Amino acid sequence: MVIMSNPRWSETTIIAVLREAGASALKERARLSSELKHDNSLVTSADRAIEQLLRDRLTESMPNTGFIGEESALQMPAVELQHALEGTSWVVDPIDGTAAYAQGLPTWGVSVGLMEGGRLLEGAIFVPVEDQLLMTSGDRLLYASALRSTRSVAPRLKEVSAPELPRRGYGMVGISQKVAKHGRFLGDGPVHAAASCVYSVMQLLLGRYSAYVASLKLWDIAAALPMLERLGYTVLFSDRTALGCYVTEADYVLDPKAHNAFALRDHVFIAPTERAARALINEVRLSKR
Repeated sequence: MVIMSNPRWSETTIIAVLREAGASALKERARLSSELKHDNSLVTSADRAIEQLLRDRLTESMPNTGFIGEESALQMPAVELQHALEGTSWVVDPIDGTAAYAQGLPTWGVSVGLMEGGRLLEGAIFVPVEDQLLMTSGDRLLYASALRSTRSVAPRLKEVSAPELPRRGYGMVGISQKVAKHGRFLGDGPVHAAASCVYSVMQLLLGRYSAYVASLKLWDIAAALPMLERLGYTVLFSDRTALGCYVTEADYVLDPKAHNAFALRDHVFIAPTERAARALINEVRLSKR
């Protein structure tokens, strides 16, 4: 796979924005207010503040671009949403793993994806407490650490390679809250429910998880899909059809008035190879609720 560098995707800008968002989120934890959204998921004052920060910084860096964020997407006018899906847009999750964030746990992160013509092209995720970042750059996936402790605007980045596969079965498998609460994992390996796609994908791409199964929305996975593509990972629905980087009505609920707006149509099973992803599907039982 050869992917040319995208002139719209500036490493320096993305790193600076994620560094600022992470620092702001850590600072905001001392004075949080929170409430439940219509779907009973938690939202805090920090989620909204960080999303506004991301909107301001990213649209300033690239004027005349769309913006799809978790905390504002449901209020988007239909015309604006259509423009965002068809044009050039940022797709962000200001704090992925809000429940963990609000409880002072480290398993949360910030996600920024770039979409053009309905295709997710670039992605970056940052886990502030562990101070680790992953981002795409051309056909490479790059890693940086110590962003919070390094003043340099251009921290040292190193290329990430696909991790080695376990010799037998799986190592640790990341699972979503829905699988943990209403499903079963029948495989031999241990499982870990981090309640954050950003955190889980970080562990997967760094080789700490060997696979990941979850029920997600567009902003959860927007940055992850281009990164998974760079390392050749397979992403399958339970019916064994593949999920790629195109955002279409065949794979997502794109009606903002729907009760599950912007959700993927089914759980996804992510593994380094198609064979491993298919085996994972056979080892997970999902509730119909």
